[in-house]
Amino acid sequence: MAIIIGDLHGNITKAKAFFAHKREEIHICLGDYVDSFTEPGERQLQCLQLLIESQSLLLWGNHDLHYLPYPLWRCNGFQLGMAPIYRDIFAKALETGRIQAACAVDGWLCTHAGVHPALMGRDMTADEAAAFLNGEFPRQLAARGGPLFYVAAARGGTDPFGGIFWFDPFREGTEPSRMVGRQVFGHTERKMPHVTDHWACIDTVNSPQCWVFDTCTGQAVRI
Repeated sequence: MAIIIGDLHGNITKAKAFFAHKREEIHICLGDYVDSFTEPGERQLQCLQLLIESQSLLLWGNHDLHYLPYPLWRCNGFQLGMAPIYRDIFAKALETGRIQAACAVDGWLCTHAGVHPALMGRDMTADEAAAFLNGEFPRQLAARGGPLFYVAAARGGTDPFGGIFWFDPFREGTEPSRMVGRQVFGHTERKMPHVTDHWACIDTVNSPQCWVFDTCTGQAVRI
């Protein structure tokens, strides 16, 4: 069983509530740890440090990746003043493997933005998909791009579909892949979590309420 939270964007209050909920379970964060338009930079840094130092599983988001030394994109909200500090933290996380591209628990594949049907060429379990994505991530990052990093027109890019950091099932008008088990992801903001029988989008960054996803029940919970 795992408790999963979507995009935090420096909200340390939500981060603390997340860690306090069912402490005995695995906790997974789906990326986008900084770049808030409302949280002060110091609080965002405190939130990031809390996450890095925790026992939770951390995944890369598009807003985290653009602080690496050779970014593939620049997102809205990039914080020039904090960039040197964030760059050091994220570069070390990349080097040590502290942050991953994907993970799987209870048959749920976790990524930042979800898996588009065109990304995977065959059926596989959530665990197999996570292993594949984590294997491809460093290779495609070193190659300065690849399908994992695609950005579709719906999100301002030119690629045929969104990769695991940019896929948007709502704007792209495409259901997440059914070839990789059930999926839970963030990235695309909703007023409330959007949960179906085989996928859940749980980015509620601008909600005053803190929502998490419970893999045991397959439901979102307000905490």
